[in-house]
Amino acid sequence: MPLPRPFGRGEGRGEGSLLSSRFMVPMHVRKRNWAFHEPGQLRRALPILLPRPFRRGEGRGEGSVLSSPGSRSQRMRKSESELPVNEPAMSPFLGELVGTALLVLLGDGVVANAVLKNTKGNNSGWIVITAGWAMAVFVGVFVASGASGGHLNPAVTLALAASGKFSWSKVTLYLVAQMLGACLGAFLVWWQYKSHFDGTDDPAGKLAVFCTGPQIRSPFLNFFSEVLGTFVLVFAVLHITGPQGGLGSLDALPVALVVLAIGLSLGGTTGYAINPARDLGPRLMHALLPIPKKGPSDWAYAWIPVVGPILGGFLAVVIHHLVHSGPGPYPAV
Repeated sequence: MPLPRPFGRGEGRGEGSLLSSRFMVPMHVRKRNWAFHEPGQLRRALPILLPRPFRRGEGRGEGSVLSSPGSRSQRMRKSESELPVNEPAMSPFLGELVGTALLVLLGDGVVANAVLKNTKGNNSGWIVITAGWAMAVFVGVFVASGASGGHLNPAVTLALAASGKFSWSKVTLYLVAQMLGACLGAFLVWWQYKSHFDGTDDPAGKLAVFCTGPQIRSPFLNFFSEVLGTFVLVFAVLHITGPQGGLGSLDALPVALVVLAIGLSLGGTTGYAINPARDLGPRLMHALLPIPKKGPSDWAYAWIPVVGPILGGFLAVVIHHLVHSGPGPYPAV
């Protein structure tokens, strides 16, 4: 039985037919002599060989499956142009308050997780605490950097003002915001771990969640420890901050790594407060909050993690000025 005429042998396969074996190669292409003797001939022939929807610049409109990276970048530029420019989401005061609250919430939070009874991280140790504090610094600086520069530390604020990178007229505003943020963060830690505070009998462990204390009580050596730790922190920050005394969001990780190094290397003596607000604010909340069996707040030691970091920050400014005030520039090594 013969096939229907459109599918008979030799029929229905004319030039341009859907069943033509040569359909995908247009007539003007097949009639050319494609003997390429020079490398440039193949490159010049590609626009003719390629079907029209795949030629450069065609068939790649916005929203097409074959949309080129150029159209994607155009969409990204369009979306970026719709965003507000140079408009921080928070005021500098609110930025320092929120950033310091996050710093203390996550920093004191990791201590609570490691020290208090019946927590998932109970007895997890010093490495966990130092890593948690480093990440707390990262989060706090990252959040606050766009609004306030991400100081989160009175020692840093005073040092940047002394170095000329920050206006003295803003110092009081920043210090108040940092203290309030530290108190807020400590309150949130207490509320988060309230049942564990109630179930822990060790008053020293409860105090350690809020503030630092010396492993061996020696006022002079404890004071030196806080001065040295803060000196390292501020000396590094002075090399990271821009001319206006601010830390960008990309600078949050280097600062966090500096804090991690200080904790691992220098923090075993006093717990490395290196931040007056981080110690004084939570210590005040420890004294005020209704924590059962909490013991005293150790106010006799409280001046060391306040005065020591401030002095360490000022020393870092002096040394930074001395090492960068030479005759330079020096030849590259």
